[in-house]
Amino acid sequence: MAKARTRPRLAAAVTAAACALLLCAAPNAAAQGRPAVAAIMPGLPAEALARIRGGAIDAREAAGPADLRWLPAGAPGAAIRAAIAGRQAWPVLIESAYLIPAAELPAYDGLKALNALGAVSTMSGITYFSHNRNRETVLFDEVFKAEGPGSRKALPDPGYRALPAADGFTVHLKDANFGSSWYAATLQADARGARLGLTNARAMGIAVVRAFGAGDLVMEFYLAPVDEGLLVYGLCAAAPANLASSVVDMYSAVLKRLDSVRLWAVGRLKAAR
Repeated sequence: MAKARTRPRLAAAVTAAACALLLCAAPNAAAQGRPAVAAIMPGLPAEALARIRGGAIDAREAAGPADLRWLPAGAPGAAIRAAIAGRQAWPVLIESAYLIPAAELPAYDGLKALNALGAVSTMSGITYFSHNRNRETVLFDEVFKAEGPGSRKALPDPGYRALPAADGFTVHLKDANFGSSWYAATLQADARGARLGLTNARAMGIAVVRAFGAGDLVMEFYLAPVDEGLLVYGLCAAAPANLASSVVDMYSAVLKRLDSVRLWAVGRLKAAR
């Protein structure tokens, strides 16, 4: 009788173990179909890869467009390079890499990613830590899709039912330092990843001091599912006016915006279920 009771227990234990293995194997099987980090960012050195695997955000300054070493491979990298082709020299040129572990993410879906990043109004309320005020401070407010540069008429966030080849529109935002600003936004997404580009469409200033001419502040992001999770490439190119640079630490200012928009984009994709 004892043996008769043991066999069902053993069978149940084996079944439970098999189910657990299947549950663990499912994400791994999906991950096996995704590219490795090196396939997306072939120029990322081993030490930088080790740092982002450890949860750090790694960044480097590039001497110029020809010195961009971490660009995504193929069409996404070419599109990002083209976005900064308007100038041969960028006084501030930063590229960064970040890796979000697969366990923190829903399954990647290109259409969901496109709609998540298209909801630009959700940038309202983005904060950063202000060392001058010694507290978290709102960086962007009153963010909305606008009719065009200079327009204050808010339009609904774009919504997509299918993946377009690319989409472009104007974004208005009230910047903590630069006031009302307008950016030309570019969105692209497919099964391999999603790209968001932002270029200032009008001159920006601090009070009466011009900070950037039109087209002199560019932020680019590419988010791609990889075998280890979600790989995020970020780039910021800036050509601040000389007078503004003598008043404000422009390197710190543009880096804060790069970090803040990247965190927003990552948060949006984490919630894109």
